[in-house]
Amino acid sequence: MPARTTMPARRPVREHSPEIEVLSKYVAQVGESPVWDACNGVLYWVDIEGHSLLQWTYRTGATRQWRFDREVCSMGLSDDQTLVLALRDGVYRFDTKLAARSGSPLSHSCEALTLIAEIETDIPTNRLNDGKMGPDGAFWVGSMDQRAEKANVASLYRVSSDGRAQRVGEQVKVSNGLGFSPDGRYVYHSDSRGPWILRYPFDPAAQTVGAGVQWIEMQAGWGRPDGAAVDVTGCYWSCGIDAGRINRFSPEGELIEVYRLPVTHPTMCCFGGANHTTLFVTSLLPPDAALAATQPLAGRLFSFQVAVAGLPASRFKSSQTLSSLT
Repeated sequence: MPARTTMPARRPVREHSPEIEVLSKYVAQVGESPVWDACNGVLYWVDIEGHSLLQWTYRTGATRQWRFDREVCSMGLSDDQTLVLALRDGVYRFDTKLAARSGSPLSHSCEALTLIAEIETDIPTNRLNDGKMGPDGAFWVGSMDQRAEKANVASLYRVSSDGRAQRVGEQVKVSNGLGFSPDGRYVYHSDSRGPWILRYPFDPAAQTVGAGVQWIEMQAGWGRPDGAAVDVTGCYWSCGIDAGRINRFSPEGELIEVYRLPVTHPTMCCFGGANHTTLFVTSLLPPDAALAATQPLAGRLFSFQVAVAGLPASRFKSSQTLSSLT
């Protein structure tokens, strides 16, 4: 069991009800993994159960969709202008330009998909879940137990372009909440079926990961800790799924702000826009149909403005040693 940090004394928590802007008509079953591409002025996100990668263009407001033959669980940007996708069973490079030219179905045999690393193909009840590009140029991604009665059989991995998938955390039910401190020396990670947000020390020079420490203990009413982002001051923004809120924690692990949302199930947030002061938020359709009917924005991508800038998205350090699937 990871060691526990000492929690600081609590200050009054500021609460906000931000002005929401809905960005796309697309309704995701399980929207996740928003990533702002500042170079191209677009936002990517995924619909896990809809087997889709989506792109929203800031200039036109248009939404583009790529459908796959399996779950698309999370994604990131690469320095070679391709994308990195976590499908249910592994991490792949995806070339959107090649996909547009080929016109072939986006399946395992699609030439636009290139395998980087297979992960947990020996555990059929697991699939990959939350993933994020680290400032070290690696893709960090965790898995989850898909069974109703979830067990601690999932893990967290650090995937590099040479195909190595290093296990850096384990005994997780649903891996989530990845984020990185501004100096790159801490990795944040949560189990959205557990009470803790963890913090792992990371040595960027040696590329070594230390043992996870229990950093934040979630309290009743905060929601389960889902996807997250980090701002330039080192604060950690965590989507409180089930509770309709985003919790902002200080670098010391203290809850300092709450943003109330018009959906009960926000899933992940990211910073973007011209000054990285727009917070983009994905959401899912609640499993309860009656509850979903009361939330017209459930499953939608939306945004609001915040007073602090976020960290820009990191990019994958690509390599020519990747193995083609064709």
